[in-house]
Amino acid sequence: MIMKLKSRHGSGHGQPKAENRKPKTENRKPKAEKIRVNLLNSPLTIKNVALSTKLIYQAYLPSLSTKLIYQAYLQAQLSLLQFITLQMLVALLQKNLVDVLFTRALV
Repeated sequence: MIMKLKSRHGSGHGQPKAENRKPKTENRKPKAEKIRVNLLNSPLTIKNVALSTKLIYQAYLPSLSTKLIYQAYLQAQLSLLQFITLQMLVALLQKNLVDVLFTRALV
């Protein structure tokens, strides 16, 4: 008697099915918390705001708008000055002009 071996396809590896995936919004919460902790524990400097902007920018790609920046601002409990600075930096980010700022701030 010949027994057929089970196929290894579908052994649980790879991408989960669409209905089993977590919504993307759930994945953003830890980043907002990380940004908040970083900003609360660090002084307002170009380096810290640049790093926070980069985190917010990565967390909210690809549709980064003022509304999303404001949501991140509320979640991270930023000061008004930080929020305005973030908006300016994000505007530069969208024009790819802020790479130099990040590079200089991180050195």
